Amino acid sequence: MYIPDLGNQTPRRGNRFSKWLGRMLMRLCRWHIEGEICNSPKLVCLMGPHTSWWDFTNNLGILLALGLDASWFIANKYTKGVAGKVLAYLGAVPVERSQRADMVTQMASQFISRDQLVLAIFPEGTRKPVPAWKTGFWHIAKKANVTVQLIALDYKKRATIFGPVITLTDDMDADIRHMRTYFKNVTAKRPEKANYSD
Repeated sequence: MYIPDLGNQTPRRGNRFSKWLGRMLMRLCRWHIEGEICNSPKLVCLMGPHTSWWDFTNNLGILLALGLDASWFIANKYTKGVAGKVLAYLGAVPVERSQRADMVTQMASQFISRDQLVLAIFPEGTRKPVPAWKTGFWHIAKKANVTVQLIALDYKKRATIFGPVITLTDDMDADIRHMRTYFKNVTAKRPEKANYSD
């Protein structure tokens, strides 16, 4: 089983047991890795297409097997008590959704205040078909001055594919068109829900 080594700048988490558990989950899901994650202390991982809960399940094994310390944002109300501690270990970062207009600032502030942060985002923001991506990820990466790596979840190949690293320009629409093109030939869990037309 191919498990790429993390670079010396990439945030790490876990131990021998959690890595073993991750490999077992990958075998159980019959899932594998292609490519390597960018060696950077701060990175936005743009993952897609997102059409099923299996997108999270399959990639939980990937995160554990890699020993990658990756984060994802969750409403603050879900981070309380024992469940909150489990979610925090799995990378959940609390944000206050009632201040929706300030979400980009909250998320960018997390990057600015930390020495290391890898943030995983599904640009659709939902498993349902959407005509366009949510653009928050672009504003977060631009505001925090971090690069974006495209990561394909390909169910035909049964693989998480670490793809190209993108340095954003000042043209959001052009950047997003370019990134969407990468995912056009990726087979989603539920292809009828994936919309990558121009």
